[in-house]
Amino acid sequence: MREELKYSIYIDTSTKEHSIIILYKINNAESEIMYEIDKMEYKDDVLEGIRKIINKNSLSINDISIIKANKGPGSFTGLRTGLTISNIINWVKGNTGIGNLDLPEYGNDPNITPPKNFKF
Repeated sequence: MREELKYSIYIDTSTKEHSIIILYKINNAESEIMYEIDKMEYKDDVLEGIRKIINKNSLSINDISIIKANKGPGSFTGLRTGLTISNIINWVKGNTGIGNLDLPEYGNDPNITPPKNFKF
């Protein structure tokens, strides 16, 4: 019996300088990069990048087994963007439950500054 090919997508939005989306083909226990795009091709719109990478390879979202995102370390906003997109798509596809979502690993304690007009 011939094994069905599976595909996965990896999102790395951890920094503005290095933001990529990679499509992998998974055959048995091995994976191979099929296509990679950087932020210049999708203009920081990660969902548009996923759509482009799927369409350029004549696939549909149903052909994608799982989407993974870089958990960190990295920028607060960048990590949250990638992980939110991957968590939502994986949850909708039934790959994960609400209690098993990927969480960011920032590498440091958050540095949250108060608003400029904030007074105690």
